[in-house]
Amino acid sequence: MVRIWSDIGHAFRSICRNKLLSAFTLTVAIVSAIFLNVVLQLTDIVYGNNPPFINADRTVSFLSSDFMDKEGRYVEGIKARYIRGFKKKLSLAENLCVSNSESVMILAGDNVIPTQANFVSGQYWNMNAFDFVEGRGFTEDEASDAAKVSVITEGLARRCFGKSSYTGRKIEIQGIEYEIIGVVADYSSFAISGERPDVWLTNANTKFLPSGDPYYTIDIQFREGVPKAEFKQDLYTALKGFYRDRNIDIDLELEDIKTVKESRMAVFGDGGGVFIGLGVIILLLLLIPVVNIVSLNESGIQGRISELAVRRAVGATRFDIVRLIMTENLLVVMTGVIIGLAITHPVVGVVEKLFFGGGGADATILAGPVPMINILFIFIYAILFSTLSTGIPVWLSTRECIASVMKGGGHD
Repeated sequence: MVRIWSDIGHAFRSICRNKLLSAFTLTVAIVSAIFLNVVLQLTDIVYGNNPPFINADRTVSFLSSDFMDKEGRYVEGIKARYIRGFKKKLSLAENLCVSNSESVMILAGDNVIPTQANFVSGQYWNMNAFDFVEGRGFTEDEASDAAKVSVITEGLARRCFGKSSYTGRKIEIQGIEYEIIGVVADYSSFAISGERPDVWLTNANTKFLPSGDPYYTIDIQFREGVPKAEFKQDLYTALKGFYRDRNIDIDLELEDIKTVKESRMAVFGDGGGVFIGLGVIILLLLLIPVVNIVSLNESGIQGRISELAVRRAVGATRFDIVRLIMTENLLVVMTGVIIGLAITHPVVGVVEKLFFGGGGADATILAGPVPMINILFIFIYAILFSTLSTGIPVWLSTRECIASVMKGGGHD
C-alpha cells in the first residue's frame, strides 16, 4: 500500500512537470470517453428493449388508415368506433392503445413553446414503462371521459415553469386548458422511429389538427412469451378479416407486419452493419490517438532516460519502471474518462441546441442514465489505451544498457 501511494505521489509530480503531454493525453481521453459513451448509448437505445419502451419487441404499431386494396387505392381506415370490435378479432393481444400525434403550441404562463403532443388512451401507460418523477399517468376512464389532464416530460416542464413542482399547474393547447397530473423523466428521441412527443393528452380531446387525418395509430401489445411469428399471424388474420367483412381485399403480406423494435431498426439501420461499424470506429478511436501519444511518450521518455537509468542502477526492475510510468499515464487517462462521462450529456445538449434546434442544454438523444455495462466497457478501453500508448515505449526504453545510458548512449 505504501508503494502504491508513493507511485501515485511521484506520478502526480511528473504529470505537473510534463504539462503539455499530460494536457494532450487528458484531452484525448475526454473526447474518446464522450464519443464512446454516445455511440454505446445510442446502440443500446436503438437495438435494445429499454425503458420506456420495454415491450417494443412484442408490440406492433400501425396507422389505422394506412392500407390499400389490390389495385393500389387507399381504403377507409379502421375508425375509432370500429376499434373495439377489431380488438375482439385478436386472440393473442394483451393491451391495445390508440394514439394521435400532432404538432402543437403550448401556452404556459408567458411561454409559448412548439412541441409534439400525443393524444393517447389510458392503456398507453400500462404498455410502456415511463419513469414518473412526479404524479401519474391518466386512466382509461379519464381518457374516455375526455378529462382535461396531461403528462409532460421533465425537460418540457423546466422550459415551461423553471425548476419547481409541476403537478397541478396548467398548460393550454389548442384552446383547451389541461392540468398536469404527471411528469416523466426525459427519454431518448432515438427510442422511437417517429416524432418524439413531450406531452400526452387524453385521446378523446384530439381535434386531429393540424394533420387533418381523423384516424388513430393503433398499438397492440401481445402476450409475453408468444412467438413473434404467431402474434404477427394473429394480427394479419384479424386485419384481413376486418376488411373482408367489408368486401375489401387489402394488399397486405405477413412480412409487412413489423414490431416497434423492427420498425425502429428499419429507420436507423440493420443491427449487423451497425455493430461492424461500431467495432471499426472503436478500433480507429483506439489506434489513431495511440500512435500520436506513443510518439510523444517516446520523446518524453528519452528526456527522462537518465532518471530511469539511475533508478535501474539502484535496484529498480524493468517492471518497476514500467509500473511507475504507467501509473502516471493511467492517472491522466482515467481522470479524462471520468470527466468525459460526467460532461457527455451537457456537451450533447449544447450540440443539439446549436445544430438541431434543441430547446436547451439537456440531451434528448441520450436521455436516461448511462448503463453500467457501458461504463465498464469505457474503463476497459481506457486501460487498453493507456497500456498501448505508454507501456510499449516504456518497455522498449528499459531494454537500454544502464552503463551505456549513463555514459550517454548505446543499446543492448
